[in-house]
Parts: sequence; C-alpha cells; structure tokens
Amino acid sequence: MAGAKVPLTFRIFKGDQLLREEKLSLSVIKLGKVPSAHLKLDDETVSRMHAIIEVNGPGDVSIIDLGSTKGTFVNGQKVNKAKLQSGDTIVVGETRIELAIGSGEEEDVATSVNLGAAPPAGDVMASTPRPVQPMAQTMQAPPPPAPRAPAPPPPPAQVPQQFAPAPAPSYSSAPPALRPPPGMGPTGPALYSTAAQPASGFAASMAGEADDMGGARAVEVAAMLGDSVVGVKHCMDPRSGKVTPVTYGFIAFAGAMLIMAAIAFWLAIDNAAYNKGRYDYETTVLKKPGFSVRPRTLPMAYDWMMLGGFFLGIGAATYALIRLRSEKKSPFFRIGTAPGVEFATEGAPAASFPLVAPHGDDFAFNFANGMEGEMVVNGQSTSLQELAAQGRTTISPIPTGAKIRVRAGKTTFLVSAVPQPRRHAMPLFAALESRVLAYFAGSLAVHMGFWLILEQMPVD
Repeated sequence: MAGAKVPLTFRIFKGDQLLREEKLSLSVIKLGKVPSAHLKLDDETVSRMHAIIEVNGPGDVSIIDLGSTKGTFVNGQKVNKAKLQSGDTIVVGETRIELAIGSGEEEDVATSVNLGAAPPAGDVMASTPRPVQPMAQTMQAPPPPAPRAPAPPPPPAQVPQQFAPAPAPSYSSAPPALRPPPGMGPTGPALYSTAAQPASGFAASMAGEADDMGGARAVEVAAMLGDSVVGVKHCMDPRSGKVTPVTYGFIAFAGAMLIMAAIAFWLAIDNAAYNKGRYDYETTVLKKPGFSVRPRTLPMAYDWMMLGGFFLGIGAATYALIRLRSEKKSPFFRIGTAPGVEFATEGAPAASFPLVAPHGDDFAFNFANGMEGEMVVNGQSTSLQELAAQGRTTISPIPTGAKIRVRAGKTTFLVSAVPQPRRHAMPLFAALESRVLAYFAGSLAVHMGFWLILEQMPVD
C-alpha cells in the first residue's frame, strides 16, 4: 500500500445527460462550485464547498458533507458521512455522479509478487525482490527445475604462488535499518527497531508525491464532531497575519487624494456662494442688469484636483482594503476557549493552542501530551504517542500528502497537506447568479424605455 494511488472516475450527469467524465487520484477531493474545487460543479443548487471525498485506499473511500444547503445523497439516502464503493451514485443538488474506484498500481504489484511463489515460512530469513511475473505465466508454467550444485572451486595448486587469493567478502548481516517517522528525513531519533521500508525507498516515494502537488502548498484543517464536519479552514500563506508597509502606503495615498478632492470641492462651493452673493448685491442694491455681473471663475486645475483626487482615492482605498483583508487573514489554526481562536472547543491543551502555526515559509503541526491521533503518509502510520515518546511535539514541515488525525476533547481534527488552490480566470459577473443579472438587465431596459419616452415629449 505504500505509495499506492487510487484513481477515482466520476461520470457527471445533469438529468439523463452526461456532462463530462473526470479521473482524479488525490487523497482529498473537494466537491462544489467554488473555482478551487477539484471536482467543480456548475450547478446553482450545489453549495460552494459542498462535500469532500477522503481516499485512504481502494477499500477505504468516504464522502463527508460539509453542511451543504441541499444535502448529499448516496444511493438515494441522505448522509453526513458514508463509505463509498465502486458503482455508487452520488447526488449533490441537481447533479448526479456515478463513481468507479480503481486500484493502486503499487498495491497490485505487491499482490502479484505475493501470489507468485512465496517461500515457505522458516526457510528464508531475507531475500532480494524478485521480478514480477504475469499471473497467467505464474499459474501455467511448470515448477522450475532444482538448481544444480555449484561447480567445485579449482584446486589451490593451480593458483600461482605470487598471487595471493583475494579475501572472501563478508556476508554477515548488517544491523537492520531504523525507520524514521513518515515524512521525516533519515536523521533524528528512530521509532522502530526494524525497517518496514528502506529510507531510500521512502524518500523516493515522497519525491513522487511532491511532484503531484503542483505549486505552493497549503494546509487544510477540518473540524469534525462525530461524523459531521463543522468547520474547514485553509492555511495558505505563512507570512500573512500582519499588514505590510506597502498597504499602509496605499491607505495614506488614498487618504491624501480624498482630502485633496474634498478641499477642491469646498473651494468650488465657496466660490459659488461668493458669486451668488455678488450677483444679488449688484442686481438688488446697485440695480445693475444681471448680464453685467461677471462671476469669479476658478482655474481648471481645481476641477482636475476634485475629480482626479476622488477617483484616485477611491481606487487606492479599494486596492488597500483588498490587500488589508488578505494580509490580516490569520495563518494560525488555534483551538481552545480563549477569545479569537479559530475553533472554540473544550479539552484543548491551552486556552489558545496553535494546532497549525507558521514556521518560516511553511507550516508546522503542534500537539501535546494527552492528544490522541496518528499521522499517515503514503500508507505508513505513526501514532502521536510514539512521536511524543521520542520528545517530538511539533511536525515541521508537514510532509507532502500527509494526513493527520488528532482528537482534542470531543472534536476530531483532520489536518492535510494539500495543493494551494489556484486562482482561475473568471468572467466579470461570474459571482452573480443568472436571476440577479436578469433582474438588473430588465430594470435597465425599463428605465431606458422611460427615458426615451420623456425625450420624445415636446418642451413647453
């Protein structure tokens, strides 16, 4: 099972019409209409983050509803969490999905080797890997002939005296290798006295998984009460959480432009009041005709200051607020009972315990004594109690493709290293629903019609 990937084939239907077919090989698959979903569904009745599918092996595939509006149905039954099998039908909103589960390639290879010719127990202590034979050849080929005894070595008399025989190499068995925790390097304290997989093979499998991540990584934390997911957060930028000087610069620039526009507007109002007072004085007191009054005019620069300052200030303020919202997003996932934690729960090691925290350019997972759970990387499992016995309370960085389950109080947290959601190009009005767009278009047409009718009326 180590390194095995389970391909899932999804046939997506809208009514009886087949829309498309997709094949994914991920440990966590997100369903919804949000652009970052792995299985994006263009259905207005589907929630933005509708459900997730967890893949632990060919026989361990589960779907978890994320508190969607319409619910998730498997074979006609509404579920919060359910095991999936090949041939199951999933209904989310008005979309029907037919699932086919494949088998991991490496798992098939291991099965073929075991079915080939396993040595009797007790005859062999260790052996080198044998090449995989096809199943048909394994079942039909006759048993191989018994190996012939090796030829006796030449007598010592034939060897010239001036050449001493080379010393025979020593085949004494070396001490068994020590396996590091899954996802960690070969350095550091070992957890086991025997090796389930050589360190080099483990590193190779990890390198293969790293190629599949595709870009920057993120950490997904799902909080579960029983079988229900009650909260999901993505920690994507370990450098976030503080406002940069560039953002403060845009805020200052926006404030300066808006102040300049306000001053220019006030000067224009003051000039208009002056002209009104002068006109009333000359026409009422001095009895001059109105056409003889010459108003005081301001330079055109005041108009540019007012309009340009207003639009530049609004644009800079909008961009600064977007940056401010992105930069103030906390990179932590804290649990406990203190104000401001990302998930409030009892039973945490501290009032504000950072379960996931930034560590340089990556993220670290923290745990404490009394927290039960395990870390699984490519089928290799290590309990948190074993890591704590070695003096480890932090996993940094979180290994690529790792899945960590930890329980604190009555809440179970699933921490996964996932690819960072990519930004997809979206149309300008993609965030608006079709009904809203139709309402705006109809309202605009009605108002334009009234305006055209008023334009046709003669002026008295």
